[in-house]
Amino acid sequence: MHWDGLSEMTPKQTYLCTGSLAADKKPESICFEELGCFSDDGPFNTPQRPITSLPNTPEEINTQFLLYSKETPSEFTLLDYHDEDQLRQSSFNSSQETKIIIHGYRSFPDKPWVHRLVEEFYKHDDFNVMSVDWMNGSFVNYPAACSNGRVVGVQISLLLKALRKAFGEPNLQFHLIGHSMGAHVAGYVGEKVQIKRITALDPSGPYFESTDTAVRLDPTDATFVDAIHTDSGTALDFGLGMRQSIGHIDFFPNGGKFQPGCPHNKFPATIVGGIVGWLNNITLKESVKTTFLCSHKRSEFLFVESINTPCSFTTYECNSEADLHSGKCVHTDSATGRLGYHADKALGRGRHMLETFDAAPFCAYHYQVNISGLTTINGFIYLTLHGTNGKSESIDITGHNKLLTPHDHFVTSMKGRVNIGELKSVEVKYVETDSLIGFLFNDEWELESLTVFAGTTQKLSHFCVKGAKVVSQTSQKFDVMSECP
Repeated sequence: MHWDGLSEMTPKQTYLCTGSLAADKKPESICFEELGCFSDDGPFNTPQRPITSLPNTPEEINTQFLLYSKETPSEFTLLDYHDEDQLRQSSFNSSQETKIIIHGYRSFPDKPWVHRLVEEFYKHDDFNVMSVDWMNGSFVNYPAACSNGRVVGVQISLLLKALRKAFGEPNLQFHLIGHSMGAHVAGYVGEKVQIKRITALDPSGPYFESTDTAVRLDPTDATFVDAIHTDSGTALDFGLGMRQSIGHIDFFPNGGKFQPGCPHNKFPATIVGGIVGWLNNITLKESVKTTFLCSHKRSEFLFVESINTPCSFTTYECNSEADLHSGKCVHTDSATGRLGYHADKALGRGRHMLETFDAAPFCAYHYQVNISGLTTINGFIYLTLHGTNGKSESIDITGHNKLLTPHDHFVTSMKGRVNIGELKSVEVKYVETDSLIGFLFNDEWELESLTVFAGTTQKLSHFCVKGAKVVSQTSQKFDVMSECP
């Protein structure tokens, strides 16, 4: 962000500027004490932002900074950036990295995901963990909240400057984690002070998509910016997140549009009514909220899980959802990435995707399967992978009755919950359809070829299956072979 919308102010000043002497002209900027001036013109007044609004006063927004304690994570101390003595006397430890959580629109820090995030941070290491409470500024109409977020960003930057000054540590390291609109608030912070890392959890799309970098989060706002996009549908899909990439690495789980276990259709009238209420500061019905926000909130769960899970959340450079679900993206010449907390430890950059499960634990181990037969079948195909660390669950790779004719290669992605290590063998099970047309097909499947490519190891395994027959409801096991006779 590079919008120079702030100017030096003397303390305790607040005034409006219209840019002319016309009494009926709408104010174009407002100034607050040491925070400076905020304009609703320039890049903040574009077709992407059809309704503009100046921010509320700092007193109305009432931003508070909560510092948690590792001993009692459910308790916190309020920090005041105007009081250096209070900062020094707090439990803030200048030798530790600081994690700062910023909630989004119509939210607040006392949320289950925030509590769990705090606990997972403390479980992982010794950190200063804080959250920013700007609830009053977020529980307004959407355009006003967008403007209030700019004020909050400057306030956070003043806190970080005050901490560096109070402890005499100009190089204190800060990692900001912002959900939804909170991601762009983090960007406003990075515009004013040096930030080590910003993690955006499904950054808000409306009023931010395709805008100037002054308006939204961008890679210049921190040394490392990573973003998880989980609800990046179009306006017709009522997607709440951004479709465009805004970080050094952008993750699009399951394609980034709809998440497994969440509704793919937000369009019913009840949802439309909920959207109108949401944007106009009316309380949503819980059922509407659950449906409407499911994919948007999945980013929170993915990031929280990523901190301490042994599963690496491996990601792959990928350009389309179709390529992802066919397993094509698992094959990569580029460096892989890691979604979530450990993103900065992997070399992957750019636009990355991965598949996840529909419920916790969400992390999966990824494979691409290429299988074909010599006879026609209609049914389900299950694989169980055996490796040096154990075996996977039995995985349905078809998802529904699959019709395969001779020499027809079925190529698909496959995900498992178990880290099997190096693949050594595979069990193939075929279950013939129980529909009325089942009598048209044999109850056994004669195989032709089978390969499995493991995303984690980037290794292709061949299995000599040609001529082997798998009877319906039974399985056969095949070992990895370097070559087939």
